[in-house]
Amino acid sequence: LFNIKSWIAFFLCLIFAVHPQRVESVVWLSERKDVLCAAFYFLSIYFYIRNYGKKFSAIAFVLFLMSIFSKSMAISLPLILLLYEFCQQKKINIKYYFVKLWPYFVVISIVIPIAILTQGESINSNSHFLSSQRYYRVLFNLFWYFKQTFLPNELNPIYPLINIPNTI
Repeated sequence: LFNIKSWIAFFLCLIFAVHPQRVESVVWLSERKDVLCAAFYFLSIYFYIRNYGKKFSAIAFVLFLMSIFSKSMAISLPLILLLYEFCQQKKINIKYYFVKLWPYFVVISIVIPIAILTQGESINSNSHFLSSQRYYRVLFNLFWYFKQTFLPNELNPIYPLINIPNTI
């Protein structure tokens, strides 16, 4: 189905199972949402690919909903499916993509504003949405996660907020 050799699939599953960042999600009770989100996310991709060629896969969509209800990080799934469609079609056909994936994009267009509103207290309301501090925080977090994926150290279930100098 995924056209991946079994030893590669086993190695990827093993990394997911024993990597310190994922172990943290499994053993820390309040982080179970990561495991649920990942399970539903990957199952949604699996059923989407398995039912490829049909007009719509209801099972994949329901699993996507379950994933996004587990954790809002699942808003990336429609983009992954769009990338898969592009790789399968090998051409840009906006109408075809829209017809096939519109329910997914409707859901994320509803979830994104809700996530921003519900996380309002964790976002500094005095700063602009696209401030340089936010760009710095995004870049810092991307680097930090990349580093922790390949060189995990000083992992802690409660991470301190990074101190960003006020540049504005």
